Amino acid sequence: MQRHGGRRAWPYRARNSSTAQDQPREGGHVLIPFPLFEPDKPAWTVTAGDNLLNCLPVAGGWGGMPQFTVMSEALADDCKGLFYYQATDGTITVIAGTETDLYKLNTATSPYSWTNVSKSTGAYSVPADDVWSFTVFGDYLIAHTLGDPPQFLSLSSGTNFADLAGSPPVAKYSTVVGDFLMFGYLDGEPNAVQWSGINNAEFWTIGLRSAGKQAFPEGGQVQAIVRDGRGAIIVQRDGMQVMTFAPSSGYTFTFSNANPARGTIAPHSLVEIGPRRFPYLSEDGFFMGVEGQPIGAERVDRWFLDTINLDTLPQVEGFADPYNKIVWWKFETADGGNKLLGYDWQLDRWCYSDQDFQAAAAIATPGISWDGLDDLYATIDDVDLPFDSRVFAGGRPVFAIIDTDGKLAFMASTNKAATLETAEVALVPGHRSHVHSGFVTTDCTNYTVTVSAAAFHGGTFTSKSAVSPSSRSGRLPLRANGQLHKFKVEIPAGESWSHVIGLDVEFAKGGTA
Repeated sequence: MQRHGGRRAWPYRARNSSTAQDQPREGGHVLIPFPLFEPDKPAWTVTAGDNLLNCLPVAGGWGGMPQFTVMSEALADDCKGLFYYQATDGTITVIAGTETDLYKLNTATSPYSWTNVSKSTGAYSVPADDVWSFTVFGDYLIAHTLGDPPQFLSLSSGTNFADLAGSPPVAKYSTVVGDFLMFGYLDGEPNAVQWSGINNAEFWTIGLRSAGKQAFPEGGQVQAIVRDGRGAIIVQRDGMQVMTFAPSSGYTFTFSNANPARGTIAPHSLVEIGPRRFPYLSEDGFFMGVEGQPIGAERVDRWFLDTINLDTLPQVEGFADPYNKIVWWKFETADGGNKLLGYDWQLDRWCYSDQDFQAAAAIATPGISWDGLDDLYATIDDVDLPFDSRVFAGGRPVFAIIDTDGKLAFMASTNKAATLETAEVALVPGHRSHVHSGFVTTDCTNYTVTVSAAAFHGGTFTSKSAVSPSSRSGRLPLRANGQLHKFKVEIPAGESWSHVIGLDVEFAKGGTA
């Protein structure tokens, strides 16, 4: 047994451990860790759990999930795309799109407002199952959907979007591949990609100036285009192709089959987080990269497919939170609500949230000067964020959303209400045990703990009343008798805390189960 402050600690086994062994045989103390969010594991796997809500993975445990701070007025309609760009002078501009219009964030008002920058008011018609795609190519910001001709805005001098010249294709997706602007999922040719003339977003005559098009006879419709060195990875519904810039071959690009068996069912679920690193949702779960490395198998895949409204699988959207290194996937549950499933790509851990919103993006914050605070807050006492917050520092990466009211909000406030529950624990295998008290290992001071007990594996758990820690000692007056126990910590919104590690439980051995 390990020692933690003179008390025995629960063996914290590897993630794929299916049972807890070497547990204490008599009464005493044991440190039960709050588990990883891996609901596919059995309920009595000590290192895996299914009730860890609104908390973020941190080394050794869990940390708080910030709430979102509202910064703007509401958009005129539901948001269908959010993007930012940084001009050569460092100025940050945020763009949002609705079904009919494109808007620019005006940071000179309090709160921030939205200026219509469409080619004309109500000019667009975004299809119901589509969203705006944005790509920066040189001085142009390209915005497009499958419902209208591609639009462009000059980053240096533009005031409103306009039709992109040169008869570009109408398409769902776009990116920059070397010196070319490339579109994918073309109107009428969902299995094709098309690229511009070299260094010219307004030249689309196939066969001239290296402009061209490629349709794929296998793999299904194009779902995403991922930049890849001197080419790109074309992700399809049922496969992937690698395209390589190869002018010496007589063609602008050559193509080869990279993965004939793995693609994505949800095009907007794919999120680029590094060279050849892009998690995505496939028919049977979550995978990473061209090779299709499983990242959700026996962890969250079954839970996700049981929880989601299966009719909405193709609409799952992914967003990167670069500050916390988490990819969030928004999905609709079977009961019609919206939830978030998160994957921490640095710690290789999963998390879960009930946060809802219309759209999201990783953006850089517009800078706010001391004088600018006057535009956002009536008095200095109304400022509800630390003065060194990333919200006030221009150019800092932040996870941003358009909330359910249509307002821009940054993840940079006090913590959301959080729930953390242990697995179903047999403190003395084969025997009942009586829990007397406990301590939570955390830097939070305001929380409650509920203990539940069951007579046998698969039995019904009976919950006791929630209790708070003693203000003098931090001790929790827990009382419950059974063969199995589980412990739930609930932390209210607005509390300042950074770590919750586990629960130190005091118990006594009871009779044979």
